[in-house]
Amino acid sequence: MAAIQKLVQSVASRFARLDILVNCAANFLETKFGETNEATWDASLDTNLKAPFFCAQAAAPHLAKSGRGVIVNFADIGGLLGWTEFLPHSISKAGVIMLTRILAKELGPAVRVNAIAPGTITCRGSAGVAGGLYSARAVEKTGRPEEIADAVMYLIGAEFVTGQVLVVDGGRTL
Repeated sequence: MAAIQKLVQSVASRFARLDILVNCAANFLETKFGETNEATWDASLDTNLKAPFFCAQAAAPHLAKSGRGVIVNFADIGGLLGWTEFLPHSISKAGVIMLTRILAKELGPAVRVNAIAPGTITCRGSAGVAGGLYSARAVEKTGRPEEIADAVMYLIGAEFVTGQVLVVDGGRTL
């Protein structure tokens, strides 16, 4: 956690302020119930849930100084649907959703906290995916990084939105 504190302090010092924190680091480890071990469990929860909490904790005082700080956490639809093939991942992302709600209460009104729950996003150069876990049923395609960036920008500017999860999944969770 010292590295997180150092990073946040360095950014706040360099720019004389900190207005926005986007917690988007994640891992996506396939682990079924009977195959889950402590190392995979810890790796999922440490990266996907513990790190966003401690980043928010370190950034909160700086974000509150402006009176309009924003935190955007990345959950994903696994935290809403609960994928048996990705048990620790789904649990960690469900935790991010609850973390978002609690932080919105704890840090408001000086800091707004929201989350994005993306569906499958295909990046340039990656192979396309279809079917099962990856299909976006309503629009029959995967999303693009630009669509997620647009969602982040919306949440940064939406001054009357806090404690919410914006699902950007092409209808997968319908």
